Amino acid sequence: MAARPKSILGLPSAPQGQNNTRWIKEYGGRLCKAARAANGSEVLSLLDMGVPPDVLDELGMTPLMLCCMDDGHDQFGGGRGKEDSLMIAEALIKKGADIHAKGPGDWTALFYAAFYADGEVMELLLNHGADIWAPDECGLHIDMWIRYGDQDKEHQKASLKMIYKLGWPQPVEVRAKAGELSVEFFSPMKLDNLASQSLQRSSQVRKHFGQ
Repeated sequence: MAARPKSILGLPSAPQGQNNTRWIKEYGGRLCKAARAANGSEVLSLLDMGVPPDVLDELGMTPLMLCCMDDGHDQFGGGRGKEDSLMIAEALIKKGADIHAKGPGDWTALFYAAFYADGEVMELLLNHGADIWAPDECGLHIDMWIRYGDQDKEHQKASLKMIYKLGWPQPVEVRAKAGELSVEFFSPMKLDNLASQSLQRSSQVRKHFGQ
């Protein structure tokens, strides 16, 4: 029997038949760990040898989700560069990774990129059609997680601008500062007709009594 071809790391290519499931479980787990650790060379090698790009880890997360978790990747506090996330995400998408796949809490890869303010990966996902309107299981959207995740205001602004350009509604205060709303109508909350009428009557009463 001819030997199976090897990858550049000396890993066996996917076997045929009943052994395929066990092979995918073993090497799929390695792909997930490599994506999480930002090990680009191993990710590329595993993809080239035929490991499916949408295998799941024990938590139900895909490699694309895992590569977006930019929170430092070793026990000594060492992080990785944003370019590592981008390279791995590009490779996974090129191999057919599902950008709409949902993991724990109904988070897609876009949620993780937004939470960690990885602007380049966010842009990549959006350019490939990632859905900015998809909520998580709590009904929350990525704009909320952008504000709750990376606390750097400049990072937040850059990430929010991306979704604003795609039609995500801007906060009232932002629109007021841009001159899109008159100051008279500025309010931190959206008022229904009944509330608006109540405020108008209250204003008329104050004027009547000279307040």
